[in-house]
Amino acid sequence: MRFTSPSVIICAHLWLNKLSVVRTKIGQNAWPASISLPSGMTEIGMSSFSGCTGLKSIDIPSSVDAIGDSAFYNCSALTSITFPEGVKEIGEHACHLCSGLKTVSIPSSVTSIKERAFLDCNSVTAVYSYIQSPFEVDHTVFGSVRSATLYVPKGTKELYAKTDYWSYFTTIVEME
Repeated sequence: MRFTSPSVIICAHLWLNKLSVVRTKIGQNAWPASISLPSGMTEIGMSSFSGCTGLKSIDIPSSVDAIGDSAFYNCSALTSITFPEGVKEIGEHACHLCSGLKTVSIPSSVTSIKERAFLDCNSVTAVYSYIQSPFEVDHTVFGSVRSATLYVPKGTKELYAKTDYWSYFTTIVEME
């Protein structure tokens, strides 16, 4: 589904504005498996897709600079998430309980990742961080994701290995 203009979307508490599809009934798994958000959006707000268990993929435009608390909480079918360059903050519980999530990509623009952002994402096998100077994150940010491979920019492996709690990843690999 492609949205034609910026919209506020909340699965559990539905607020819609100018969708290109008319919905006559909203219920569990009402959204399609794939969504492309419109350019011009600046934030994915609190709980926007929380509980959208049928959501498998989402295209986030580069205009987004903030991912709100619980934005993708319990999106259990989501398999990959790439936050675009320009995102500065990933909110608390942003992807908590995304049990199908396998890969996460964090751009260099991120300056804050809040507590439990990726907690209980037990299927994650790879986290790609493009942050050049890793900052300390709370021990709950990655939780059970620590067994995944953390991919980092060339020349930053030692910085990540010394920074709480990035250092919890058992395997850190530099990207070319």
